[in-house]
Amino acid sequence: MKILFSSEQNSGGGAVSNINLAKETTSFATVAFFGIGYNFDENRAIIYYDSKSKQPLRLRYFFDYRHAIRNFNPDIVHSTGMYTGILALLIRILSRRKFRIVMTLHHTFRKFRMNYIAVRLVKYLNKVDTVHFLTDYQRMLYSDYGLKPQNYRIIPNIIVPRDCSVIEVNNLRKKLINEISSEWLIVFVGRLVESKQIDVFIRTIKLINQCGFNAGGVVVGNGDNGYVRELKNLAEEINIHTKLLFTGFTSRPELYIKACDFCMFPTLGEALPLFIIESFSLKKTMVLSNHPSISNTVSDNIDSMVVSDHAADMYAEKCIQLIKNPELLRKLEAGAYSTYNQYYELDSVVKKFKNMYSDLYSGENATN
Repeated sequence: MKILFSSEQNSGGGAVSNINLAKETTSFATVAFFGIGYNFDENRAIIYYDSKSKQPLRLRYFFDYRHAIRNFNPDIVHSTGMYTGILALLIRILSRRKFRIVMTLHHTFRKFRMNYIAVRLVKYLNKVDTVHFLTDYQRMLYSDYGLKPQNYRIIPNIIVPRDCSVIEVNNLRKKLINEISSEWLIVFVGRLVESKQIDVFIRTIKLINQCGFNAGGVVVGNGDNGYVRELKNLAEEINIHTKLLFTGFTSRPELYIKACDFCMFPTLGEALPLFIIESFSLKKTMVLSNHPSISNTVSDNIDSMVVSDHAADMYAEKCIQLIKNPELLRKLEAGAYSTYNQYYELDSVVKKFKNMYSDLYSGENATN
């Protein structure tokens, strides 16, 4: 079985998931990867095809994509993104090939790029052989746009657990505590974009300190320079900048998650954030947004704490509960790890993908 993964160029969790999935798939298939030409480990088991254009709506991207399919001759093309899914369908028609198409949607955005055109393209995605959703919430959301595939699978992102030595974690924790002079450390990991609501994270740290608890915020990730500057300016305006650390990009976010006491994620909409799965795999709990894409993924007061309203004072209230109650913190950490093992453990998730590909290869298209 030969599988070609195709992906749009991006630097978010979707890209990491694509690479993780391709690497794990090499255990049972011959694998090629098209579309991402950066920040991946050299892996001789994967054939890489790069594109001179990183924009899937450009002709250059289309021609390079077609070349990869012709050259590799896959049995299955796994497109991660609606535009690469449309292109895979077009190439299949033009080339008269018989490869199967899986399409993964990583987002829950209600506003597409090229909105007018994109919304009208969605119905054509029903023609792919299988649509892969990360959550049932995501499936229902896209059905409002007309994406109602006959065949679909709901499988979470792949997280490959990464070990951290106790010495590394302890050294980093001491460093962070010294840099922001804090007793408690709360961490955010992800791209710094407005939808992640890092400004709410900053205001929450301010409120926690105003209530008499010496907490510091660690913001791990990068983003547009202008937006990052706005966040730092906000921290200075409300006089909390000495309790915040912006680390920028790191190849080892797991170290920061482990070194901090718990996580906070005030996002306003994600499909299935890697931050949640990775934190749970590291036995760390979170204070989370009540957005349905998040609250339907976790269990309030079992593996995490979900705010009742998306406001800084609500996040601060939940954080203070964890700070004041070590027993509750330990309980939620155990619950987080249990949730990871039940739903997101690596071998079980890889098995679900393997079953999906095997069914496609043998001509059996199943619906969850």
